[in-house]
Amino acid sequence: MRLGQETCVIHPMPSNPDINVALVSLTEAEYDNALVHSMTLDVPDTTAGNQVRDRRSQQEILWRAMRNPDNLSEKIFNSAEELKDTLDWSDINFYMDAYFELAEIVAPSVASLNEEEIDELKKVLREISWSELSGGQWYALKRFLLSLSPEQLLGRLPGSFSTNP
Repeated sequence: MRLGQETCVIHPMPSNPDINVALVSLTEAEYDNALVHSMTLDVPDTTAGNQVRDRRSQQEILWRAMRNPDNLSEKIFNSAEELKDTLDWSDINFYMDAYFELAEIVAPSVASLNEEEIDELKKVLREISWSELSGGQWYALKRFLLSLSPEQLLGRLPGSFSTNP
C-alpha cells in the first residue's frame, strides 16, 4: 500500500455518530476509475443528466475512499451502489467535503497562488457584501473561515464538524 493510503482521517457518520469511518486518499488510477464508472451511466446530456453523473462520481470516489478505521485496507461498502442505498445524502455531502479536505492536506500545492493572485483575493474579500451570500457561496466562505481559527469559534458553533480539533 502506498504511503497516501496509510494516512487517513476518521469522522463519525453525521446520520449515525456511533459509526466512525476512515477516509484515505485515492491513487490517480482509483480516482480515474471512479470517474470512468460515472461516465458509463445511461442518462441524457442535460443539466439533470450531468448532475446524476456528478453525484455518481462522488459515490464512486467515496466507495473507494471510505475504509474501516481498524483496517484501512478494508472498504466499508461492497460497491458504490450499496453506499448509495445505505447513506443519507447529507452523509455523502459531508464525506465528499472531508475527502477533498484530506486530499489537500495529503498533497497540498504550496505554490498554487502567486503573491499577485493572493493580493487580488484579499481585495475581493474586502469588497464582498457578506450579508448577500447564500447557498454554496456562504457554505464555502464559512468552511474557509472556520478552518482559519477553530479555537475562537468553538464556543459559538457547538457540534460543527468544521471546528473539531
